Amino acid sequence: MIPSAEVASSAVLGVLLHLGYFIHGEHHMQSPTIFRLVFLAPLIVFSIHLTLSSFGWSHAANATLWDTTACYGALLVSMTIYRAFFHRTRKFPGPKLAGVTKLYHMFNVARKSDQYRWLESMHQQYGDFVRTGTPRIIELNF
Repeated sequence: MIPSAEVASSAVLGVLLHLGYFIHGEHHMQSPTIFRLVFLAPLIVFSIHLTLSSFGWSHAANATLWDTTACYGALLVSMTIYRAFFHRTRKFPGPKLAGVTKLYHMFNVARKSDQYRWLESMHQQYGDFVRTGTPRIIELNF
């Protein structure tokens, strides 16, 4: 049995990752590193569980599954809630799903190679200013 406090602390870690790191700046240039860490972290957690647990590898694997699911799930939920309800671009019109995930753009636009048509239809539907993707704020300092 996995302690609920352990799973809850993993979920809190996911929210803290979002609020402490991912919410600040753009991280698309660090994507390869983040991608590696996403797959390396469960191996580290598994090793820690295996070392500290007296139940063996199956218990360590189960605990790792619960911990990583709670952490990554909370991270994704935190990001989605922030983008949908709290980000300063939330009031711009546009497809709601496009405002919270880049997957919308990838599946509906980029694979067809007709972004110019899609953008034109978005402008016709929503007006001059359209939120077509996840928040990306560029600050210009003059």
